[in-house]
Amino acid sequence: MTMQFRRFLAVSAVALFAATAFAPAAFAQNGRPLVFGEKGMVVAASPTAAQIGQQVLATGGNAVDSVVATAAAVGLLEPNLSSPFGVGYLLYYSPEIGEVRGLEFGGRGPSGLDLSLYTSNDIRNRGALSIAVPGNIAGWVTVLEEYGTISVADAFAPTIALAEDGFPLTASMANSMNSLVNQATDSGYEETVTYWGRADGEPWKAGDIYRNQGYADTLRAVAEEGLGVVYGGRIGEQIADTVQKYGGVLSIEDLANFEPEWMTPVSTEYRGYTVYTSAPPSSGLQVLETLEILEGFDVGAMEHNSPEYLHLFMEAVNLAATDRDAYIGDPDFVDVPVEWLLSEENTEARRAALNLDEATVSYPPSYQEGTTHFAAADQWGNVVAITNTLSGGWGSRITAGDSGIIINNAYAYANHNPDHPGVIGPDRRQAWCLSPMMIFDANNEFWASVGTPGGETIQQTQAQVVVNLIDFQMDAQTAVERPRFAHTWMGQPNYDFPDFGVLSTSLDGGLPDEVYAELEAMGHPIERAERYGYTGSNAVIRFDSETGWYSGGADPRRLLYAVGL
Repeated sequence: MTMQFRRFLAVSAVALFAATAFAPAAFAQNGRPLVFGEKGMVVAASPTAAQIGQQVLATGGNAVDSVVATAAAVGLLEPNLSSPFGVGYLLYYSPEIGEVRGLEFGGRGPSGLDLSLYTSNDIRNRGALSIAVPGNIAGWVTVLEEYGTISVADAFAPTIALAEDGFPLTASMANSMNSLVNQATDSGYEETVTYWGRADGEPWKAGDIYRNQGYADTLRAVAEEGLGVVYGGRIGEQIADTVQKYGGVLSIEDLANFEPEWMTPVSTEYRGYTVYTSAPPSSGLQVLETLEILEGFDVGAMEHNSPEYLHLFMEAVNLAATDRDAYIGDPDFVDVPVEWLLSEENTEARRAALNLDEATVSYPPSYQEGTTHFAAADQWGNVVAITNTLSGGWGSRITAGDSGIIINNAYAYANHNPDHPGVIGPDRRQAWCLSPMMIFDANNEFWASVGTPGGETIQQTQAQVVVNLIDFQMDAQTAVERPRFAHTWMGQPNYDFPDFGVLSTSLDGGLPDEVYAELEAMGHPIERAERYGYTGSNAVIRFDSETGWYSGGADPRRLLYAVGL
């Protein structure tokens, strides 16, 4: 490890203590403290990645610089859930431009994609045919070059040093890597065994130092040669060659033709606040429609997480999800009626369909679970929120040549039904669950960013955290820690193959026994968790316009940390 990087970690550790040491005692009931920052805030699914982002802010970088440095680090430190060769969505706000912009780098279908190739669950779930055009590293570099203040080389430098010098593995990551190597060995993915297995063939254990020279070399190549080295150049050739070696159809031409796309986010008004999220083919519309339905009820006057409150919320989520499943797809190929879905006409019809006494609407099948979310805000008011994914944990299980990087398995959880608006196809973007959000107050000032991983649970948990923040005026940490629910399909994650699975509603532990009992009596298939169920891991950045300070909420359901400056 370089002396410069060691010094950075030491400074960051002190800053982390300073940022967390003065959390008010009023929030002691939470598992994590509320973190404050006057000049910035970073929330990420790794304490080291969050510190890297904070150090960029501390040395004068802006939120874009910080979040891109964080992204590169997360891809190394949480490689089972994020990767430069994954896909993602981003929201960016700057007071200077006075608007929220969205960047979509969700990957398109290879030109050789043919639905007839997906003849079994195994083929679609893992391996070379599950791969869409990678987009993450293109998204990171695109936003940095347009709105950042540092070079790509400077943004990637801390992670390059970390990849070369090595870092200790947690117990959970060691176990996860051992599982990956075993599966890759069985499948014959030699590149993955080389880059993710121990050189002596022994299993990884907690505290082992892991190095990835391929990851460092790939980031350095992009910094020195530009995105063309991946999208049409020599690293792109490694990606395409490796995918085709294992029976996939992704080509170098598919990579050369790919570009991230700036998009206008979708938004709605909710109790005087404006809530923004990514536009289709993101499924963020589901969150907005859920809020529209709930606005017809005095939710804030209800007892939080009471049976009545949770039943109303569950039914509203199910109705909004039904519309998402019926309409969301790639707007380049299908008409997505955004205005109608958020119209008063549709909202009133959905409210009228609510049954306040019993569960009547089922949550439609949907998946995607190998995901992460991180965000950064700076002293100038710039805010960036990114949700990245491999789709499933460890993606396709295939490492691209000597890149040291796992490739996504986007099509494991995509829709393969040719009659569905979200069906995959050549050059077509799939309907992703990824939906980072931003909230603005009645004065049109930035108020909060909200984001989470969690696949099918993302839209559900996002809505609950937004309501916690707005209706119940919870602080950022309380809003992410309170018990919540998520409908999940347990079983085979497929839309069009038989035996899809069984729907259950995961509900966090810690609530009175009668809450679970009454919901079950209403017909909800409750799966009671001892503490936390499969209900995402939300990251929140709040801004207090009166004090000028940020606060950060980091969900303890996963290894998520907030670091203030």
